[in-house]
Amino acid sequence: MSVDIKEIPVRLLQSAGNISTSRITAFLEFILKPISAEFCKNCPNEFCQDNRQYIGDLLMWKERLTKKIETAKQKPVFYIVATDVKALYPSLHRDTVTKALECALEKHSDYSAEARKIIVELNKICLNKMATQYGDQLYIQKNGIITGDNHSVSLANIAVYCILQPIADVLNMAERFRRFIDNIIWISATEISNERIRQALTSAFENSD
Repeated sequence: MSVDIKEIPVRLLQSAGNISTSRITAFLEFILKPISAEFCKNCPNEFCQDNRQYIGDLLMWKERLTKKIETAKQKPVFYIVATDVKALYPSLHRDTVTKALECALEKHSDYSAEARKIIVELNKICLNKMATQYGDQLYIQKNGIITGDNHSVSLANIAVYCILQPIADVLNMAERFRRFIDNIIWISATEISNERIRQALTSAFENSD
């Protein structure tokens, strides 16, 4: 298969180490990492920490499935789909990120309303005051999440989970649906459910621009 070079997904690569907001974002990551994990384990339970966890989850699923197949008259067919969101980090709207963060803090933390407000404001400062150097010029990034910052992964996980919540019922049609940031893998048992999941995911991200 060959494609035009313009169709190959690319994204901005950034490093955000040892900058003026590094200590703040390290503090935010300390708060947000466990909240992100719990937030993304709701309906659907899509949280995946890394490849090792996903492989372990697949092995357990396979073990349970093997026992069912042994007694089944016909071997089932499964569709395994891997997908990725093009340029997620720089494309996420700041208001989407903020609303998602407020929701995650409210549902999965014991912080007071005032404390939650401070955490959200700290995050806004870190996102809005970030300058990216390219060549000899400095640029303010007006949209998205900084790719290489301390709390970027947790923040992106929280934001994407909120984007997918409206289609939770469709995602639950999958035998397995797991996501790490914008890397999504699902397994479906029928061609119809597979296509419905694909269409729902496409619409969800298009609706979030």
